[in-house]
Amino acid sequence: KTVGKQKELSSQQKIPFLANPILYNKQKFITKGGQLWTSKQEEAIQSGNLLHQVMAHIYKEEDIAPALSRALDMGWLSTEELDLLEKQILAIVQHPALQLFFVKNAIAWNEKDIVLNTGEIIRPDKFVIHNNQASVLDYKTGIPHKKHHLQLEQYAQAISEMGYTIHKKILVYSNEELEVKFV
Repeated sequence: KTVGKQKELSSQQKIPFLANPILYNKQKFITKGGQLWTSKQEEAIQSGNLLHQVMAHIYKEEDIAPALSRALDMGWLSTEELDLLEKQILAIVQHPALQLFFVKNAIAWNEKDIVLNTGEIIRPDKFVIHNNQASVLDYKTGIPHKKHHLQLEQYAQAISEMGYTIHKKILVYSNEELEVKFV
C-alpha cells in the first residue's frame, strides 16, 4: 500500500538482512597474532597509528599546532599524550634530513592514493615535489624490515613513472628514539 510518499510493507513481504549471532551472544575471539602481542607492542601500534593520523595533516611546521588541536578535538589523544606526540612530531619536522619534506615552497602530498598500471592502489605517507624532483617518506614503528624498503621502492617507482626524478627515499622509524633510514 502507498500512503503519501511513504510505502508500507505488508505482513507478507520479507526484508532481507544478516544477523550475526556472535554479536548477540557477546562472544569474543582472539587471533593467534593477538595472543602474541604484549601490551607494549599494542601501545607501539596505537602510538604509530596516532602519529600517522596527525602527520597526515602536517605539510609544514606551522601545521603542527592545528593538527594537534584537531587530534584533541576528535578525541584521538588525551591531553596527557599531547606533549609526547608533539615532541615526536617536532623531532620529525625539525630533523635536518627531513626538512625538505616540510618546506613551504615544495608541492607536498600526505596520504595521497596512487593508482598503479595494474589497478592496485598504494598510499605513501608523504611525498614532495621540488624542481621536478620527488622525495618520498614513510613512517614506521617497530624494528626495520626488508618489506619496508620494498614498499618504499614501490612508491618511488610509481612516482618515477609519473615523470619525476627520485631525489630521496626515506623511512622514519618513530620508536623511543627517532631513526631515519635512507633507502
